[in-house]
Amino acid sequence: MQPTPKPEFSPGPPVTPTRPLMDWLKVQGEQKPPRLVRIPVTLEQGTLGISHALLGDTSIAVSDLGLGIGLADRVRHACGKASSCTLWLIGYWRSSTALDLRDTGGVVDPAETPRAWLEKTRSP
Repeated sequence: MQPTPKPEFSPGPPVTPTRPLMDWLKVQGEQKPPRLVRIPVTLEQGTLGISHALLGDTSIAVSDLGLGIGLADRVRHACGKASSCTLWLIGYWRSSTALDLRDTGGVVDPAETPRAWLEKTRSP
């Protein structure tokens, strides 16, 4: 069995201002077939896991049911005991404010301009 190749991404809109980004994500979520997005999300850790997820200044819902290791464990591993940190999240945009998570990337470099990324189409 061949391992699944890592997706390649093209740059999308910056995170701020957030309204154009949210409009862009809504369009991506309606595409058939769906394509992965890679977005920088600030995650706040609570006592029972992730207590809040922010994309720019907008609260979003993140489903980690598609992961073998839950998002809270991945955040603890990447961010330690920090109360919040910003990670790259990779998944399918499903509604106006929901991400169906498929993978996580590393911690977002604070010097980097935060922006969304869209999976490049694969040739058959």
